Amino acid sequence: MKFMIPPEVMAKIVKRFHWRLALADMSRNLIETEYDEHFFAVSTHGPYPKDTQILSIRSIAKILGRSLPAAQYHLEEHKELVLLDGVCGVCQQASSELERELRRQRDEVGGGDLLVIAGNTSLMVVTPCPSSNLGPNALP
Repeated sequence: MKFMIPPEVMAKIVKRFHWRLALADMSRNLIETEYDEHFFAVSTHGPYPKDTQILSIRSIAKILGRSLPAAQYHLEEHKELVLLDGVCGVCQQASSELERELRRQRDEVGGGDLLVIAGNTSLMVVTPCPSSNLGPNALP
């Protein structure tokens, strides 16, 4: 029995593969500080345009070469800062080059705005990146 993958499905698979390769490359070349690592973890956790894949905390930890608790810490820290202050001061101190590259790569794989999120299934806090012109709690 022979199975054929429809071209549109194959295109999505290829985009997701390229997205993950780009993230791995960014983690090796653009993450220089704890602020960058925090921003990368939060930004790659979601939400994404339809053609990209939401990364699990486990995948983020693997890409960063960190433990699962270290990746979880970034997301929890972000959520707490946004809830307390309405903005994440750690994300604001991350490299603007990293933000530009994440935005460029995300545009290549499906478009959409780069949003910084902290969330879990019971609480989802969405806040724009420091340079974004979207209002707080804007939905993609």
